[in-house]
Amino acid sequence: MTITERSLKDLDVGQSLNSGFGFTAVKRSNGFVDWIFRKRIKGFHNAPSLVMGQYPDMPFEDAIIRAKEWRILANKGIHPKKHEKETIRLEHEAQQEKDNNKITLREVWNDYEKRKAFGEKPNTDSTIKDRRYVLNAVYGDWMDKPISEVTPRALEERHYQYSGQGGSRSTSQSALRYINPIFIRAVDLKYIPENPRDFLTDIIKTSSEKNKDSLTLSECHQLLTLIEQAEHFPEAAGFRSSETTTARQMAYDAIALLLLTGIRKSELLELEISKVYLSEIESEKKGSKIPFFEIITSKQRQPFAIPITPPVASVLGRRIRLAREKNSKYVFPSLRAGIRGDMPMRNTRNAYSTLKRLMGKLHQNDGNRISANVLRTAFASTAYSLGLTIQQINMITGHLGSIKELNRVATGNYLVVQAQAHLTMFELINSEMLDSRPDRSETDDHIRDE
Repeated sequence: MTITERSLKDLDVGQSLNSGFGFTAVKRSNGFVDWIFRKRIKGFHNAPSLVMGQYPDMPFEDAIIRAKEWRILANKGIHPKKHEKETIRLEHEAQQEKDNNKITLREVWNDYEKRKAFGEKPNTDSTIKDRRYVLNAVYGDWMDKPISEVTPRALEERHYQYSGQGGSRSTSQSALRYINPIFIRAVDLKYIPENPRDFLTDIIKTSSEKNKDSLTLSECHQLLTLIEQAEHFPEAAGFRSSETTTARQMAYDAIALLLLTGIRKSELLELEISKVYLSEIESEKKGSKIPFFEIITSKQRQPFAIPITPPVASVLGRRIRLAREKNSKYVFPSLRAGIRGDMPMRNTRNAYSTLKRLMGKLHQNDGNRISANVLRTAFASTAYSLGLTIQQINMITGHLGSIKELNRVATGNYLVVQAQAHLTMFELINSEMLDSRPDRSETDDHIRDE
């Protein structure tokens, strides 16, 4: 029977008509007619029954066209339905990318300020005023530019251009600092794949001469030695008698881990015991041959694995044992956990202030201060002195582009792949920092990463 509009209307529920073009018309209980395509797909054993569309939304003539297209796909071993869904997905992503490319710097900035205003720590009026002044002064002509067009090269050129044409270098540095969370917000919303500011490690330096950019290898060793001595001679490390033993232990353990792993302070202080796979049994359960711990990068909010070397294992083992005694889930728990609930150390005053003072102890006489960022930079500088490439250093310090690239090529658990791939590099860096030989060569080349 030739399919006509009349024959379709005369169909009873459950009845079907052969189109003669490789598909049939089937009447459903809802009154609609399904166009059913049935053909064995090359490489598959069975011939699936696939709905191409419904009459009258899809006329008979359109069903013929689709059936011919699907027959070609089936002959090539391509599942027509899956192919159609994938095509729609790709078209949606392309459209989304096209729309994202139109999002301006001003729109993301406004979105960031709204979120910040209703966040847990809203900016003061003076900070908001200063941020607006600085960003408009340096990037005012960019505000209606698509944020996807703000590249690392453009940022670098604008930095030097503004500083060299009568503008203040400190203002340009402040602009780079203020625009950073705006880029982070854009990354979170997938308007841009990565933060362009992360690539400006050579120009993002503090404008203050009192701040130290990094530590030499000798200074790294001195600091680690100082921390080791602090357990037995707390006064030698600058601890006050009023500070508790717990606060002392937490402070120097935190500094040692920051220096030996290169992670950010917030990443360390938010670390949970459940994310530390210290023993062989724990690591094997995660499919890893080596111990590692998992952090969430503070800037990109991406999971990232850090391999555990012997000196790191020693510190983490002590910290986990003490944290469990306090019934805390955090490796560095709040000292007020019993009063305010289980919180990380960053929410306390005692241990946190001790941490900051100890970081400044090594160079307090010459006016320099050690910050968490200096410790991270020292880790990167040590890696550089050992001959690691910029790409490798970006990988082990958790830059978004490197994380994505490794995850893309990884098979299985990408966190395990990260840990195993980076272990040798971490072992080399730790060994270099802990080596006490006085005659070792040191480099003045440092990599800055804020």
